[in-house]
Amino acid sequence: MSSKPLNIDERQKEIMYRVGFIMYIITWMGIIAALLYRQFVLQQDIAQFEDLAILSTFNGVVFIAALLFFWGMSFKRIKLKTVISVYALMVFLGFLFTYVKYNIFLETPLSVSQIFDKLGIVATIIAIILIVYYVFGYLGEKRLERSMEE
Repeated sequence: MSSKPLNIDERQKEIMYRVGFIMYIITWMGIIAALLYRQFVLQQDIAQFEDLAILSTFNGVVFIAALLFFWGMSFKRIKLKTVISVYALMVFLGFLFTYVKYNIFLETPLSVSQIFDKLGIVATIIAIILIVYYVFGYLGEKRLERSMEE
């Protein structure tokens, strides 16, 4: 008798992984769409969906960190210019989203000092996320090197 409960070959595993990944992405995008709908169309207070916003943000950050860890991809393979460009693009997009949110959807124009405050918050959060990604990529690379030595 087989020690495995299901006799699944490599092709079937690959199909299961692909379907699972696609369903994960669809579910995650659905949650994000629901959050945006509740915030901007229904104009609900953030307290009514803050738990979902935190969970989806945490999920997205950890998902990418886990991919970097298990792929063993560190930032040493990526040019510093590319990392800086990605950081600048992420800060710009985060700031653009924040600006549009306040000035268009919430119709509460921001003063210059508030704009710089929001920009500082966005830049800090993205820097922390990139540092977390760097650490997970580095640890994954070390794990991969150790497994290849064995």
